[in-house]
Amino acid sequence: FGVLTKKLDAKLKEAEKDFERAKQLREHLLGQIVGVLPQRSSSLFTLIADNTENLHQLTQALDGGFSYYKKCIEEEQKQYDE
Repeated sequence: FGVLTKKLDAKLKEAEKDFERAKQLREHLLGQIVGVLPQRSSSLFTLIADNTENLHQLTQALDGGFSYYKKCIEEEQKQYDE
């Protein structure tokens, strides 16, 4: 019984380390997003400011941000071409 407990403890510690690495990576990536993109009122920046852990919401907000910046680039290109 003691051997099984030790194995389970080892697995738990490994899972905790993996979780902590994933959490640090998420925080690092969100920090990079904030550093690169101009601050604006959007769901992405709201979610980041609220320190959300819902990756599905963050992914949707990133998609929305991508669409926004793509549209801005297209509009600027039209103005430049005129």
